Amino acid sequence: MSPQKMEIFKSLESWAEQNMLMHLKPVEKCWQPSDFLPETESEEFHEQVKELRESCKELPDEYFVVLAGDMITEEALPTYQSVMNSLDGVRDETGASLSPWAVWIRAWTAEENRHGDLLNKYLYLSGRVDMKQIEKTIQYLIGSGMDPKFENNPYNGFIYTSFQERATFISHGNTAKLAKDHGDVKLAQICGTIAADEKRHEIAYTKVVEKLFETDPEETILALAGMMKKKLKIPSHLMYDGQDDNLFKHYYAAVQRLGVYTVKDYAGILEFLVGRWNVEKLESGLSGEGRRAQDFVCGLPLRIRKLEEKSMERTKKHGCITSTVPFSWIFGGGGILRDANGYFKGAFTSHYGIGSNNRVELKALFDGIRLCKRLSYSSVIIESDSKIVVDWFRVGKCTLWYLWDFWDECIQEMQGMNVQIVHQYREGNQAADFLAKLGERGSNVIYEEFHELPRLLQGIVRIDRSGLLAIRH
Repeated sequence: MSPQKMEIFKSLESWAEQNMLMHLKPVEKCWQPSDFLPETESEEFHEQVKELRESCKELPDEYFVVLAGDMITEEALPTYQSVMNSLDGVRDETGASLSPWAVWIRAWTAEENRHGDLLNKYLYLSGRVDMKQIEKTIQYLIGSGMDPKFENNPYNGFIYTSFQERATFISHGNTAKLAKDHGDVKLAQICGTIAADEKRHEIAYTKVVEKLFETDPEETILALAGMMKKKLKIPSHLMYDGQDDNLFKHYYAAVQRLGVYTVKDYAGILEFLVGRWNVEKLESGLSGEGRRAQDFVCGLPLRIRKLEEKSMERTKKHGCITSTVPFSWIFGGGGILRDANGYFKGAFTSHYGIGSNNRVELKALFDGIRLCKRLSYSSVIIESDSKIVVDWFRVGKCTLWYLWDFWDECIQEMQGMNVQIVHQYREGNQAADFLAKLGERGSNVIYEEFHELPRLLQGIVRIDRSGLLAIRH
């Protein structure tokens, strides 16, 4: 950025101190994640966790896909702070600069940090998602970063954040409404509280851009038009879980299906900001290029809406196939039965949705035992890739209190059978993993004949029987 433009932001420091920092809250007046969660120090903690899980049991799996994606986006906060500190004229030059711009970036980051913390802890306690897969997704996303096309230009940066904060205000508000509609008042309160923070941050960022329109209308309208031509990307557009190369596309499709954030919202945000910044009324200070940029921006919301309407008309006319896409964040289970010689005798795949890693392992084991009984097998060796579950059976005790009831059901189901449970590394459990992935898609199937299996699974079973994947017990 040119020295003249750098000087503009230097000259606006006193304005920022008076008009931007006022939208930050003192730490002692801020809510904290623990305000909304079961109290770990309380004797009522276990009961509070049960109540939390009971409250969210009516929420569909797809809602938790969206909520998990929202949380993952919030947890990539280190990336967003890094991006803000790439902007000329406003970056934190020392790491503890007293420039109002730098103070804002640090304090904004500190306030936003509570959002990911709260949603992360809630999802962990809910038992509705595979936290390890989510944690891997967060690590992948932070490692991948993001490229919002700011080009180190603070005009671009503040336009993007104005848009994005309003988008998150809308999306968190809609997840709050959906939670309330399904009877989870606490989750509705959580999402609504986060939405209120986003609204406050939106106000601060839009005030900065409003001031830039007053101070430098030409550069600001060119930046706004330029950012819209680049098509603003959601911060988590590089989302990846180690499995799905199109994870963000699939996540965003779920977001739109639930109505959490849609193309109409995108157009509505742009229309709101154009009005908020009086873009249509800009008269002085614009060149011919600036006026063309003004016309482009002012006409864009209508064009977006027309394109969306045409898309909806095509969908109504020709129909739409909605494919079920598996998410590694949602639980599925499966298992395969073989005789002593490794020959196929049966298999199952189940969609669980609700649970935790350990609960899903127990549920799959439970379903496998039931299938054995259905097929009249009374002497069984169970191979599990969960060392924890294997150890529980070895000592005859489950160490997780919230699984005790289900543990008792598993033990009761095994009565009258000769059951041995051994640990098998994941490399030797590929057939079961394949079936679990089908379960993630929503599949609930029992296979009694080898030819009924998916072709790829047939190949895995044949290779497994040859001993190439693992030496069987």
